[in-house]
Amino acid sequence: MKTYQKLQFLRKQHNMSQEELADKLGVSRQSVYKWESGINDPELEKLKAISELFGVSFDYLLNDSIDSEQTSAPTQPTKQKFRKPFRSKNSLPSVKAESDHGYVSDSYGRNRRSEEIYQAASDEFNKAVAAREYTTHFRLQPDMLVEFFSDQKRAVIGFFWDGAEQFVCPYENIVTLTVNNNGPSSSVGSQDVVGGVFGSGHVGIGVGRAPVTRVNPPVLYKLDIVYYANEGKTEKYTVNLTCSRKYAIENAKDADVEYHALMSALSAATGDSLNQISSAVTVAKNFLQRNETENLPEIDFEVCYREIAKGERAARDRATNILAIQKEEGKHNTLVKLLTFGSIGVLAVLAVVLFIWMYAASH
Repeated sequence: MKTYQKLQFLRKQHNMSQEELADKLGVSRQSVYKWESGINDPELEKLKAISELFGVSFDYLLNDSIDSEQTSAPTQPTKQKFRKPFRSKNSLPSVKAESDHGYVSDSYGRNRRSEEIYQAASDEFNKAVAAREYTTHFRLQPDMLVEFFSDQKRAVIGFFWDGAEQFVCPYENIVTLTVNNNGPSSSVGSQDVVGGVFGSGHVGIGVGRAPVTRVNPPVLYKLDIVYYANEGKTEKYTVNLTCSRKYAIENAKDADVEYHALMSALSAATGDSLNQISSAVTVAKNFLQRNETENLPEIDFEVCYREIAKGERAARDRATNILAIQKEEGKHNTLVKLLTFGSIGVLAVLAVVLFIWMYAASH
């Protein structure tokens, strides 16, 4: 019996639909359909999850010569082996990088002090992360204050932002980790070109704009962590990352060459960070195999919630201060425009008076 036939047999034996199996494994129903049809093969980590779920061995799943094996009910994690993970109600905001740079809304435009605001927030953030003494930690994106961490003292991985750990998952609870992106795309922009006209007695040279097709890197990334939660049920924690930025552009004109370069750099850095997370999860699983995990500390939910509440208050205060700065910037910009237009108006009036005076004097 082939692997794909065994998958279908096991699923039906345990009275599961393709949708139910897909949900437990953190994949789409189409993926299960392709596995059972022999179109695609499950990844190694998915096969591990399937063997644990149905209580069968790797050999049974992969060896075509083994047609039967005594199976048990889907395995449930035991309290002795699995600890309870922590997951806050806060999902990662899609405009986290914007808020970190002091960008409030379209009505105020770009904040000219965005780098100053970000640097101050980054210094505070780095101190908070350093105080945790994580074994491994790094930013998900270089311009966003969100940190992935792995802590071998507690044997947990997770994400830290707004002064608190928003997701904490014990090493032993991790089932799978997958990374996806929306793939490259193309867009039509423009660039300066120099042209010339040469004819009989005429020579002309000028600069114009010409269309150019650019290949854009992926701008949307998705990280899925499937883990054991309560009573042995699997859940999925998703982190969505975008490489588009509003705080970095002044107007539509800037969203051409410079903005394309910014997105390309962010896309490359984001891909590297997610690859580092995959490597960190592999290290975590190897750590479990080498070390005793029975006496590891439980996650303190009370401390987590207290830190989140404190971080939310600080974030609201920071947003209020930034809004005040934006309003002052808006008033400043308005005043500068009024003074500029006023000066132009005064100069125009003086020019008209001078012209009239000179005209009268000459006649």
